Amino acid sequence: MRIFTGFVLLCLLNTLSVFGTSSRYWVNGSGSWNDTNHWSLTSGGQAGATVPTSSENVFFDENSFAREGETVRILGTAECRNLHWRNTGKSPVLAGNRRSALEVHGTLIIDDYLDNQFDGRIVLTSDSPQNIFYSVTEFKSDIIFSGDGTWQLNSPLKTTGRLEVEKMNIQPEGNRII
Repeated sequence: MRIFTGFVLLCLLNTLSVFGTSSRYWVNGSGSWNDTNHWSLTSGGQAGATVPTSSENVFFDENSFAREGETVRILGTAECRNLHWRNTGKSPVLAGNRRSALEVHGTLIIDDYLDNQFDGRIVLTSDSPQNIFYSVTEFKSDIIFSGDGTWQLNSPLKTTGRLEVEKMNIQPEGNRII
């Protein structure tokens, strides 16, 4: 039994070192990205987790919002590793002014209706060979692809802002950049 327990512990530690990223889940409805009262370590869990960094995955899901039209406001720069916005079911709002920025250091997936009022820059930056861009939302923001990684577009990329590509390899996969 001791050998088995040791083996399981070794596998767990190895997995953590390989995948080393933790996750943050948005909770408690409207608020500022930089407010720890809106971040949890689990979906629908207790608030108070640290604000996401460039090494942490961010999730907006069915436990993020209680009412229609609740707002996530970005003031300054917000960052995360991968951003997943799925199944919120509440038509939430993403807001921020022209001086704000959202930096995603990996995959960006917005697979849900989002009232996009974010006017800041969206910087998609990664050195990883496999990043996915998928969004059912049209952006108002300038979108900047940066880094040495590869981005696979799994949906059309629509923005009324500028599109800037710095060193990034984009694979459109038959999707248009509008």
